[in-house]
Amino acid sequence: MGTDTDVALWKWLVRALGLVLLALGVAILLWPDLAAPLFAATPSQGSERTYLRAIALRDVAIGLWLMVGAAISVRATAVSLAAVAVIPFGDLLLVALNHGSFIVFLPHVVSLIATLGLALWGRRLAER
Repeated sequence: MGTDTDVALWKWLVRALGLVLLALGVAILLWPDLAAPLFAATPSQGSERTYLRAIALRDVAIGLWLMVGAAISVRATAVSLAAVAVIPFGDLLLVALNHGSFIVFLPHVVSLIATLGLALWGRRLAER
């Protein structure tokens, strides 16, 4: 396992990512129109709002897991982060299909980099 300082910093960053996802998910549940621009969509009623709320629940669940998972196991959380990286990658594809602008791509790129970076770092920490 990595040094205590490295592991503590990694856990803090994973929990911070989890908190950001949790807060974002709650905000989108309450105000789904906030999320529409993140997916190069226009705010609307009906099924699109339902879809946005489904995305919000996904973010809430992942956020909660990351906040708890870091306390349970570095290795398991690192593997989870690697799997979770599929989500921002898929979101990037959705935005591309909707012809989103660079500013719309940015949060998904940051999310992809963060999840993959923390997954790789966690894997390295777990192997020491």
